[in-house]
Amino acid sequence: MKTTVNFRVTYDVKEQLEFLAEEEGSSISDVVREIIIQHLRDQGLIEAQTERVIEIDLSQVNFRSLNNNTENYE
Repeated sequence: MKTTVNFRVTYDVKEQLEFLAEEEGSSISDVVREIIIQHLRDQGLIEAQTERVIEIDLSQVNFRSLNNNTENYE
């Protein structure tokens, strides 16, 4: 569940957050969220996310037999 947290920062900090957000093509909220999450991970308070890799063997798939009708996916 997500919730909202409000806090105050100095003007200089806000400018730096705006700069980071613009550089990353994201919002200040996204930048701050990632900073907080990383800090909590570094402190061992939340688990680090692990990336999952899924291998799929498509060598046995007969793509010619697949139906090109995509109306079920719209």
